[in-house]
Parts: sequence; structure tokens; C-alpha cells
Amino acid sequence: MKINEIYYEKINEKLYVGEHESGLKVYVFPKKDFSKKHAYFMTEYGSVFNSFIDENGEIVKKPLGIAHFLEHKIFEESEGNIFEKFALLGANVNAYTKFESTTYNFSTVDNFYKALKLLIEFVQKPYITEENVEKEKGIIEQEIKMYLDDPDWKVYFNALKAIYKDNEVREDIAGSVESIKEITKDDLMECYNYFYSPANMIIFVIGDVDKDKVFDTVNNSLSEEFIGRKIVPEVIFKEENKNVNLKEIHEYMDVSQAKFIFGFKDTRKYSVKELYRRSFAIKIAIVSAFGVSSSFYNNAYENGLIDESFSSEHSFSKYYLHTIFGGESDYPNELYRKVLEEINRIKKEGFDLESLTRIKRKFTGRYIASFNSLQSIASLFTDYYIKGINSFEYLDVLENISPDYIKEVFDDHFDTDDSVISIIESEGK
Repeated sequence: MKINEIYYEKINEKLYVGEHESGLKVYVFPKKDFSKKHAYFMTEYGSVFNSFIDENGEIVKKPLGIAHFLEHKIFEESEGNIFEKFALLGANVNAYTKFESTTYNFSTVDNFYKALKLLIEFVQKPYITEENVEKEKGIIEQEIKMYLDDPDWKVYFNALKAIYKDNEVREDIAGSVESIKEITKDDLMECYNYFYSPANMIIFVIGDVDKDKVFDTVNNSLSEEFIGRKIVPEVIFKEENKNVNLKEIHEYMDVSQAKFIFGFKDTRKYSVKELYRRSFAIKIAIVSAFGVSSSFYNNAYENGLIDESFSSEHSFSKYYLHTIFGGESDYPNELYRKVLEEINRIKKEGFDLESLTRIKRKFTGRYIASFNSLQSIASLFTDYYIKGINSFEYLDVLENISPDYIKEVFDDHFDTDDSVISIIESEGK
């Protein structure tokens, strides 16, 4: 395995990168004086990757929810219980599926290398049968129904359905009750063999570890079958219309106060570098315009339009790009109107430059402080890796975000004539 050392001067940290001949990349980030150690085994395969070109050049379309279904099945063992095996080593194992990735990870104080070997080996050996697939359908169906009864989940995915017409980011990560029923053992194995290939996966290790021992453990844990998989996945996405799908989705559930999300999207194509820069500009802008220190926030709070739940989120990737505002309010429609008015006001009058400078400093401080948490470092690294971004270059990008650029991106991104509102409230309110 070829190993390179990368030194990041601004944060005074070293990252070791190894690339196996199979294409699997291994990242080791030694952090002394931490008792816990973490390892992540991630594939670039999430809930939005349902159409792809197979090894024969044929277009394949799969039911929604396979990535999440596979996450469940990877933990299945022909004998024993994988959770108990990690517990016996003193390790806590977990997994999660996102729109673009599935990650298996553990944390432990002791027996790290044994746990790392176990992590790599069980992800390489799925035990999938007709019988356990049918059994799992019932479990996942109950999980889906549970989320459908969750107002916070519902208002969020209603907003995504309003924002997007074709992009599968609008769909529940677990799929639907109908799509789960369609999934077969063959579907799961085909997607496993296609997306769980070395060139499409990474291992990230962080903690007080011996880097050479980590690389040796990885080398000795890879199966011949796994490293022989030479697939580089090619996914297919429909072109999304630049306009939102629906202006409003209004639904009634048993809630004490209305829940809302306002959304804005962008369907243009940007380079990875430009996506990263734009994300900084938008995040700084929305903190300045709508953060807890802004005049908008304080006026809306004093007038009873918002409470502490009011927040914003900017989400971006190679496949989607949107910003949402959400929370709880007795007057969501009036608040929506006020948000649009504030956006238009800033487009005309601009930002408070001192505010932008202060927020940039705050972002810098938060990033540096995040290096006190191994989990924060690992989450940021893996999340950004999927987007094609190196999270350790955060400060370099942030430093080059100017007030003029922030204003330019803000004006471009927030189209008040083409935004959405999702509301969940009790009937009769």
C-alpha cells in the first residue's frame, strides 16, 4: 500500500493517506492523548443512487430504499451476533445511511485493531437470504411508518418534495412501504457488488493509533473477493427543472404548534471548488441575516413570530443544492412573508460588513475548536469527502470569502419568486 503524509500548517496536523492496489483509500489521522479511537468504513452509496449503468453498459433502475436496506442486512450474520462481537471487545458499533453514502463505524478505548479487523471483515461478508430479506421488510416497513408519524420528519420531506420534482433527494432515505415490498435478494446483492467496491469506498481512522499498524491491519483484513471487485460506479440522475415543484405543501397532524420549512434551490452545475466556496458564502450570509444576533431574529422573536426553534440549514452536493429555514410558529405564513421581505431588503441594501467579519471569525473559531472532538473531525471529513472536498482545507477556503462574493452569491441563490413553504399544523388552527 502506497502511503503519503500530508501536513496542514494552519492546523498543525498530519494526515496519512494510503491507497491499496484495489483502489481502496485509507486515511489515518493520529491524535495523541485521546482515550477513544474511531474507525469509519464508508461507501459512496446512498438513497439517491437508484439508477446506474451496470458492468454490461445497461441502464439499471432499482426500487427506492436499497442502500438503507443493505445497511440493515450487512449486520446480519449466519452465526452469532455482530453487535455482541464488538461489545466483547469493548467497542460500540453503528451505521447510518445518508443521501449519498452509507457508513459503518465503531469507537473503542481498548482492542482497537481487533475491532478494526472485525469492522472490515463483516462489511465484506453480507449474509443475505430470501428468508431474512422478507423478514427485514416488516422491520423496515415499521420504521418507515414511524417516521411518517413524526411531524418534524414529515415537514422536512414535504419541503424537499416541494423543492424537487425529479431528484430523489425528495424521497425518504428508507424508501416507501411500496418500494420496500419490491426489493429482492438479487437487487440487494447486485447493488452490494456494484457499490461496495474498493474504488468506491474509504476507511478513516482517528485517535491515538499507530499508523503503520492501522495500514497493516487493513491490508491483512481485505478479502480476495473484495479487492477483485474493480467497479467504479456510474450513477444516472434526471435533470432537475430550475423551478420548484410546488409552491406550498400544507398538511395536518397532531401538533401543539405549527411546524414550518421555507426552501430555496439551485440546479446549476458548479465545480466542486465553487460549490465549497458558495456554501461558505451562503452560510455566512444566513447567519448574518437571520442568526440569533440579527435584527430580523430579534424583531421576529419579540413579535412572537419565532422562538428558539428557528434555524437554517444549507445542503449541497454534486447532486443537489438548497437552503431551508425551519422551526415552529403560530404564524408561519406571516413569518414566510417577513423572511422574503428581509431577503429582498438585503439584496437592495447589502450586509453589515462588521457582521460578516465577525461571523467569519466565529466560523474559524468553531472549526479550530472542533479538533477537540474526534467524532466532529471524522464526521466533517467523511461528509465532505463524499462531496469531493478535503475538510482540512476549510480555513484556506474560508479566508478567501470576501463580502462582495457573499453578497453576489446571496443575491443569486435566494429567489423570492420561486421558493417553497411546507407547513404541518393541527386541524382547525
